[in-house]
Amino acid sequence: MVSFVYALLVLLVSPIWASVTEVDDSNFEEKVFGSPGKFSLVYFNSPYCSYCREFDPEFEPLGDLFQDTKLQVFKIDGLNNKRIRGKYKLVGFPVVKLFSSDGEQIGYYNGKRRTPDIIEYISDATGAQPNKLPSYVVNLGKGEDEKKIFEETDRDVLVTFYEPWDTELGNPYNSYYERLARHYAENKRNILFSAVDVTDPDSAGLVSLFQAASCPMVFFLPKGRKADEKYTVYRVDEEIDSKKLVGLLSGTDVGQKKLNLKEMQKETENRLKEMLQEDDEEDDDDDYDFAMYRDL
Repeated sequence: MVSFVYALLVLLVSPIWASVTEVDDSNFEEKVFGSPGKFSLVYFNSPYCSYCREFDPEFEPLGDLFQDTKLQVFKIDGLNNKRIRGKYKLVGFPVVKLFSSDGEQIGYYNGKRRTPDIIEYISDATGAQPNKLPSYVVNLGKGEDEKKIFEETDRDVLVTFYEPWDTELGNPYNSYYERLARHYAENKRNILFSAVDVTDPDSAGLVSLFQAASCPMVFFLPKGRKADEKYTVYRVDEEIDSKKLVGLLSGTDVGQKKLNLKEMQKETENRLKEMLQEDDEEDDDDDYDFAMYRDL
């Protein structure tokens, strides 16, 4: 158990994919321009740049996504490699440039610093198409997914509601949630990691059932649930991070709240009925008052 947790801690600070080639002053041209017919995407960064640290998880998956295609992916410390910094007149970071194999700069990426947006830019600029990477997270949304969640009683289930622009959960290629799912799967821990994009119209039913009013929100359904516990869940909705999820799956109290979804649903329906009834009574009073004034 100790070695498993230690491996998890290492995992949380390591990229899930690692095919971005690092270059420096001594080999930049040889590596970046050394493959005829290949395009090269180069990320110039700085170890002291907070924007770079935020961008790293978005850039890292590109190496595997475009491995063995006509695009190569590189990164370089643009601050400490002074020759390259001077050659390309780098004054701020992060910077992403696109080169042809003859050394000509043919593009400069200045769009959103998100993996899907960079993929779109690369494909439009070079025609290179990304590889399909395996995912260890099941994306939920349609009606039949409800059965998948609640009939799964022989293993623990995590259901995470997120928004696609969430910098920690919204990246399908390199979020900590994907890292955890992969690690548990590779270590044969029988846990279903699932995710719901709350902006997807198909997910409206699940959002309503779980009453996921804010994001991110995580629900835990422990294995071995009995028939009358089918809709019993544990909700975590404050300061969610990878360590908290590891604790939750390890049986630690991380502030999770025990709920019954069907009971919550009934309570909501009853509140709505009461509100409608109050509105009807107010309308009746208004009609009576109107009739009194009309007869004067």
